[in-house]
Amino acid sequence: MSDTFLQQRQATYKTTPQDLQAIMSAVMNEDIAEELPITPGYSNEVHLLKTSKGKELIVRIDQHNVIGFGQEAWAMQRAKSLGVSVPHIYDVRQFEIVGELKNIMVMQKVEGRPLSEMQSFEPAHFQHVCEQLGAILSKLQSQTVEGFGRPKANNEWEFGNWQDYLAATLQQREKDVPYLVQAGLTQIEAAQMLAI
Repeated sequence: MSDTFLQQRQATYKTTPQDLQAIMSAVMNEDIAEELPITPGYSNEVHLLKTSKGKELIVRIDQHNVIGFGQEAWAMQRAKSLGVSVPHIYDVRQFEIVGELKNIMVMQKVEGRPLSEMQSFEPAHFQHVCEQLGAILSKLQSQTVEGFGRPKANNEWEFGNWQDYLAATLQQREKDVPYLVQAGLTQIEAAQMLAI
């Protein structure tokens, strides 16, 4: 993913410091002391905030109303029940930002460094990390579900089969074509990317 594409996509985000404070006040009843740098998200506007009480929280805002954070919270809760370490989720809700309702998630910042930021590993450390990842993936893969897409409140799923899920996902991804073209791809190249 090119930096230009992400920069253009994120330039459309209009969340103000006042919006972030309103979220913190509503969810945590705390003030923001500092906003810390964080790797930007793709579909989400992501903020790392330090509160006046010293908590470090991640605020994610779905600017494109594509991702239901409820399903992510559900998956994280299921992962936690399997013994996988996941961040605490303080709230998932809709919140008005610049006159539009947006899906938001406020969650605990997990200690440590993202694997993507690790430049190199000693062979023994790399093997240890891979073994830890394998153990986590094994736990996650042990979880069974009865469908595809978003889980509904009644334990049913949005799609009963994989083909219907893929078709719906492709329709949703077509909304990204203008951003891909702005980033320098031709219409044909953008269409080819979506077909993958």
